[in-house]
Amino acid sequence: MKIAGMASISGYLAKELIAGDSQGPPAIITMTLAEACIWGRRMQSGHILEADWKLLRKLHPILLERFCRRILDEIRIAAADIPQEAHPTYLELFELVQRRNAEVADAFDDMRRSMAIFRICHMRTLKLMTDEEFAGFSETTRAQVQFITDHD
Repeated sequence: MKIAGMASISGYLAKELIAGDSQGPPAIITMTLAEACIWGRRMQSGHILEADWKLLRKLHPILLERFCRRILDEIRIAAADIPQEAHPTYLELFELVQRRNAEVADAFDDMRRSMAIFRICHMRTLKLMTDEEFAGFSETTRAQVQFITDHD
């Protein structure tokens, strides 16, 4: 298996890989966001820069608060229009909370330096991080995240 053409960013991440052997034609493998983040972590020789890690730890509670407020606003809107029967609205709210809880977990749980790119990708995909906040990361980190989130 080898990296296809220009699919490599700073030698760390690739979105498409060529798999095959001399017996048959190569196949292009396209990864999901999560797979690309996991594969990218495995390919890295280390973790993100210390400055990027410090910035992520600083942004973490701010972005978590931002996301929780967004979720609570969604819940308020969904709960404001209760029809004659409350049970369908309850089920809708329950499903909303479950979906959002999974998104909170993907973006904010298991905050380790080795998981940082994965977390930043989810935060960007959820549109929680402003462009100004994102610009505070190193060029390498921004390129890795941009590559993954643009090709998801």
